[in-house]
Amino acid sequence: MAPVIKMDKTRSFFSRGGTWLDKLIAFWRFRKAASAVFSGAKILDVGCGFTGEFLHRVEEKISNSYGVDMFVDQAFSTNKIKLIEHNLNFGLPFPDNEFDMVVSLANLEHMERPEKILEEIRRVLKPGGRLILTAPTLYAKPVLELMARLNIVDRQEIKDHKRYFNKKTLCDHCDEAGFSLFRHAYFEFWMNNFLIAEK
Repeated sequence: MAPVIKMDKTRSFFSRGGTWLDKLIAFWRFRKAASAVFSGAKILDVGCGFTGEFLHRVEEKISNSYGVDMFVDQAFSTNKIKLIEHNLNFGLPFPDNEFDMVVSLANLEHMERPEKILEEIRRVLKPGGRLILTAPTLYAKPVLELMARLNIVDRQEIKDHKRYFNKKTLCDHCDEAGFSLFRHAYFEFWMNNFLIAEK
């Protein structure tokens, strides 16, 4: 079993992969999502990244949590955070009605079938549970692709984007998955969607 270590939340912002702008965008995204997390919640972070950084940022606020992604470093698991390697194209490895909140930050745009992961997210949420989601907008596509060519943001990350979203397309996907009570806002200069939906 890997040793459990405490993540240095200050250093992690500067040590994560990507360019300085990638780090700044992620910082804004994490801060926006953290404001919607309620105290004592049991959380799942879908597409949590290698270290589960968002979960570490809200660790003091939550009861316990899981992070899933294709590649994770389980050394960043703690008493309240468990990181699991899992391919998100094959559903979620959790029972129905398990979580108070599910977070999906900058993840949906990488999915082959976003409607399927949204159905899975709804399945694992408790009745009345909350989805917190961010995804790049249609306006961001030409900007990000230009910045990637100039190496201002991570080229491979942008190349892996399979789609971009606006309020209507995101809400349509969530509606088809069975969510209700959508709240949507654009942020990061209209480059990003922020959506909260409830089961």
